[in-house]
Amino acid sequence: MTEFERPFPPRRETIRQNMSYAWNRIRDRAGLEPQTRRGLYDIPTYLLEWAAPPPSSTQAMLSLDMLLEPWLLETVPFPACQVILDTPGSGIEQVVKDLARRLGWRIITPPTIEQILAGGNDWLTEVMRPEAGPFVLPRLEKCFLRHYDGFTLINRLLEWIDLTQPRCLLACDSWSWAFLDMAVQAESALSLPLVLAPFDGARLQYWLPSLARRTYRGAFVFRRADNGRLLFPRADSEPEEALRHTIPDSLDYYGDWVNVDYYLKQLAAYCRGMPGVAWAWWRRCLQVSGDLNIDMALQQEAAVDEGYTVWVQPWSQLKLIHIPPRLGTEAFFILHALLLHGEMSLDTMSMLLPFTTNQIRQTLYQLTQLEIANQYNGLWRVTLLGYPVVRQKLESEGYLVDEKF
Repeated sequence: MTEFERPFPPRRETIRQNMSYAWNRIRDRAGLEPQTRRGLYDIPTYLLEWAAPPPSSTQAMLSLDMLLEPWLLETVPFPACQVILDTPGSGIEQVVKDLARRLGWRIITPPTIEQILAGGNDWLTEVMRPEAGPFVLPRLEKCFLRHYDGFTLINRLLEWIDLTQPRCLLACDSWSWAFLDMAVQAESALSLPLVLAPFDGARLQYWLPSLARRTYRGAFVFRRADNGRLLFPRADSEPEEALRHTIPDSLDYYGDWVNVDYYLKQLAAYCRGMPGVAWAWWRRCLQVSGDLNIDMALQQEAAVDEGYTVWVQPWSQLKLIHIPPRLGTEAFFILHALLLHGEMSLDTMSMLLPFTTNQIRQTLYQLTQLEIANQYNGLWRVTLLGYPVVRQKLESEGYLVDEKF
């Protein structure tokens, strides 16, 4: 984790974001309505699913295999218990489950809220069975609650791991890890966690078009809507050096020697190097604003493209999400709680937060309108689109955040 270095934005993008933030503050104080996302030329839904489909876990699995290989083979003096951090949108939970199935290790289901509040005796007894062998706990963040009675179980679990050193792999949300390290000194009981490397512009330049090539037999050509430039090298014209350095489904050999479009450097920096967040914003970039006129000469140049030409919204004209001051303290408490616990139901939030259920419901409705939070299967979470601005705002307000991610 100490070697994690997220990409930083180009200087002119930093200036643009600061000016955008200042304008948003002026607009909010003046009571002006924010611009909505009306008049977008959406590519058809089925084409969007082909051009930017959800990432598979294959690449993350390959990277995790390389990261954990010395530990799994016991060729280096790693601790018996290894921790890996799950940053927003990385999908580590599913990856470690797949790894456990491949290794034949137990997969430990997190305790229920009722078990956590009761101390978790039955759950801990099952985990601690000495004859059961190595195990994977995919969601350590679901073993505690920020509540008076919510730490007994996690304290007992960490104490047992520290004393007995069982062979296990723990995955933990990066925000929860920061909180657990502060509240119960988790790093002292376990070990310094591992984390997958961030995606800079070079890795995004390889990864984003590879998603489209994985699901669509034909070719997509991605062009910037402001100048018509190709964002990615064509699949049949990648530099010989790229072909020599890359291996299937791997990003590890696609490095700084690649010429990267400025657009992708901006995207990588804004998304803090998180591929899942970058994927969400990449899909948003494929929706071109209705007030943007694409030059006829650029359209004629694109007419010779083989396959489907996708126009990409200029980064400088992309409507970034922002948090208006009118939301108030309730929104910050709710957002911070959602990030610390991964996701929560309305009932759980009502139990943990000093607000009425109606107050929380109303704030969640406002956050939904702003595309900052959403609900899935009864659980609320911070959206991938909203994550960059939420993290920035919480850090500026002095809330505990997840290290450098």
